[in-house]
Amino acid sequence: MSTRQETRQGTTPDSNLMIKSLAPVYAAAEPYVLPLFRVITGLWLLPHGLPKIGNFGGTAEFLGGLGYQPGWFWTLVVILTEVVFGLMLAAGFLTRLAALFIFIHMLNIIAFHWGNGFSWGDGGWEYPGMWAAAALVFLVRGGGNLSVDRAMGREL
Repeated sequence: MSTRQETRQGTTPDSNLMIKSLAPVYAAAEPYVLPLFRVITGLWLLPHGLPKIGNFGGTAEFLGGLGYQPGWFWTLVVILTEVVFGLMLAAGFLTRLAALFIFIHMLNIIAFHWGNGFSWGDGGWEYPGMWAAAALVFLVRGGGNLSVDRAMGREL
């Protein structure tokens, strides 16, 4: 296999490592890093979506006040994205579909926060930008190993 193919698949050829003695560590961790990132990315959406279920009316009123009409519909969309698609991403089930919805959702949140600048501490788009980038990784790469998609032998 050529160096170009190995790099594209996510492994680093030993000849490119600055500290070659770490090659076994990288090789041992490599199969688990992307699945761990996928699980974290999906599950960390839950604390954002689950409270919206308990405060459905308040969330619908808030979104309606922002111009997302009807507010109840967009509340359902947000809850589905953050809870259902978050869980799907974590499991690696229909990963690219889940990542697509999460990516679009994050782009909308970026647009909402854009006027506040970059820093999340100032209400900027930094945090949703990071989540958009994470979703983009799985939109492009799919669920990878240790995913339901891989276990089923199919990916979108």
